[in-house]
Amino acid sequence: MGSGQHQYVEEKSILTLPGGKYACFITSVSQNRADFSPLVYWIDEHDYKAAFIIADETG
Repeated sequence: MGSGQHQYVEEKSILTLPGGKYACFITSVSQNRADFSPLVYWIDEHDYKAAFIIADETG
């Protein structure tokens, strides 16, 4: 499994993000729905420009 640094994840599945500013948003999924409107409003209010978006379901 590569260099052996990551015991539970294949090295090809790891993404190293470059340094910079990031916005992080956490929401709940209920009845297969997630409300991203608070994130969208924040992006609009702060004139944030996303060059890259990662979405992941956890829990």
